[in-house]
Amino acid sequence: GGWLVDGTAYVVAFRSDLAVFQRRQAQLQIITTGYDIFALEKVDLSEAEPLPLSDELLAELEAYIVEKMEELEVPGVAIAIVQGDEIVYAEGFGVSNLETEEEVTPETLMMIGSSTKSLTTMLMGSLVDEGVFDWDTPVVEILPSFEVLDPDITEQITMRNLVCACTGVPRRDVEWIFNADELTAEGVIESLATFEFFTDFGEAFQYSNQMVAAAGYIAALAAGGEYGNLYEAYVELMQERILDPMEMSSSTFSFDEVRKEENHATPYTLDLLTGEYVEVPLEREELLVSMAPAGSMWSNVLDMGNYLITELNEGVAPNGTRVISAENLAVTWEPQIAISSEASYGLGWIIDEYKGLRVIHHSGNTLGFTSALAFMPDIDIGISVLTNQQGSLLNEAIRIRLLELLFEQ
Repeated sequence: GGWLVDGTAYVVAFRSDLAVFQRRQAQLQIITTGYDIFALEKVDLSEAEPLPLSDELLAELEAYIVEKMEELEVPGVAIAIVQGDEIVYAEGFGVSNLETEEEVTPETLMMIGSSTKSLTTMLMGSLVDEGVFDWDTPVVEILPSFEVLDPDITEQITMRNLVCACTGVPRRDVEWIFNADELTAEGVIESLATFEFFTDFGEAFQYSNQMVAAAGYIAALAAGGEYGNLYEAYVELMQERILDPMEMSSSTFSFDEVRKEENHATPYTLDLLTGEYVEVPLEREELLVSMAPAGSMWSNVLDMGNYLITELNEGVAPNGTRVISAENLAVTWEPQIAISSEASYGLGWIIDEYKGLRVIHHSGNTLGFTSALAFMPDIDIGISVLTNQQGSLLNEAIRIRLLELLFEQ
């Protein structure tokens, strides 16, 4: 890979065997993103004021969405933009199902994948507020049977470490997907006993769905849940402490509830043999349930808009309910480990920038859905984008295009 600027190609090359590359991929990314190409003029928007979200600006954004949907073969898109205390724009594009051609609306339910992670860390922060545990409480104090492959690390790991992507635990998604039909919440936690750590604590970004899922379930245990019933305990706690206070009434982890709701999208993924997008049966998406705290929630952009408002309001929901203290919400925004020269991972969030402006965001993928969630505290704007296409490039493209329009880039 490389960059093409004014006819000149800039290429970074490295030599590595596969095992070393997997262990050091984040550090290589920090190096490759750290180069400055002097032929490129740098733009600093840190003091700039965004344009208002006018009808003309939104019309230009909509034209972009329609054009790129066709280009990328995306069946359906829902988008919500928030500013201050309200959702200022919400719209659906395309269809929720290619056969029935039902239109996507802002109310259409889709899975949000790993965007669920920041809701889990918000839940954890609300428990820290009440003294149930601290961010730096060792996990073994809550669950004495907890273990990873290295006994010394077992004793060191804290609740913060489970969600910081900074402990050195590698991504092992294929493993749990193949065992998903028999994996329980407790099984996810117990599977960590076989996990080797690729790097030392704080040395490199390593993304693990199992670690975050374990965090949500162990938080539920600390709040009074029973081992053997941790999935139900987590879901009930999330409903009580997070979804209900923010009036996210359509959001759910229940596939039975989704099936009863007519306005839910059908997921689609690329068939590598035919090159065409094909429907993903909901039964296959349901295999992700055991990873609930890391990425199996259903929602719509209106509910996610309420969530973004709560983030921008430092923990206060649109209805005035305090969901989490500003102090502990801010902890989730603190960089924990570098991902690139500009971006770091926080606690369930990526802490990034756009031409000098702070952007806090996270995306998510399931087997047939993609989500993008982002907000900019300094200019009080947030955006949620949901699509019923796995691995869609459109979600992030819409977020970036909105920023380009707001700052005339």
